[in-house]
Amino acid sequence: MISPGPDITGYQQLADHLRDLVRGGQVPPGRRLPSETALMQTYGLARETVRRAVRVLRNEGLAEYIRGYGVVVREQPPAQVVEVGEGAVVTARMPTTDERVAFQIAEGVPVLHVAYSDGSGDIWPADAVQIRLAQD
Repeated sequence: MISPGPDITGYQQLADHLRDLVRGGQVPPGRRLPSETALMQTYGLARETVRRAVRVLRNEGLAEYIRGYGVVVREQPPAQVVEVGEGAVVTARMPTTDERVAFQIAEGVPVLHVAYSDGSGDIWPADAVQIRLAQD
């Protein structure tokens, strides 16, 4: 199942597989991902390869490490639809420490900065919103 090649690495393949399990509901929110050792044995991968794959999911905000328990699938909040008008510019970046605290943003989740044509702007956690162009 995992066969590293020139186009995709082993950790990317494992991350894709784990992401599919999470998004498909086979590993629901609150449930632990398999341990590093279990993943190593199941897929015949090195520990660092497994760690990198799990780190990808953590950086995407799909999973989080809970000390003494393991890596757990995060509950995904329902997305809020944010309509932006013509001329708005949306950029993604990693949040500042203050933004992470204020919005309770999980590790690895970026924020979306919406800059409006009147000079104002908003910050939104990327895992909590869908940006839609307002229809006139």
